[in-house]
Amino acid sequence: MCFSATANFVGSGILATVGVVTLTRVRHRRELLFASLPTSFAVHQFIEGFVWLGLDGILSQKVAHNMGAAFMLYAQGLLPFLLPLSVLLFEPTRPAAGACAHSFSSVL
Repeated sequence: MCFSATANFVGSGILATVGVVTLTRVRHRRELLFASLPTSFAVHQFIEGFVWLGLDGILSQKVAHNMGAAFMLYAQGLLPFLLPLSVLLFEPTRPAAGACAHSFSSVL
């Protein structure tokens, strides 16, 4: 969120609540990864809150560095992989999934 640790922790709580509600609405197994995205964003916001605490000098440099690395791993490593994959799995028909698979492979 790029505001403060408090904003990130509050945002994380809201996203986690939305994520739990979203997960309870899953009707088919292929929807699970897509439905888990709000929960994973909640974890991401929670980690960013710790980054802010490190920048404010409340946490040690080592903890701040590790939280920053975890934040970037999600943002630059997992998210570009998870979003297309969740859409690919969410697609019920094979022709549309094939088009999505082509888009997914171009990301990699």
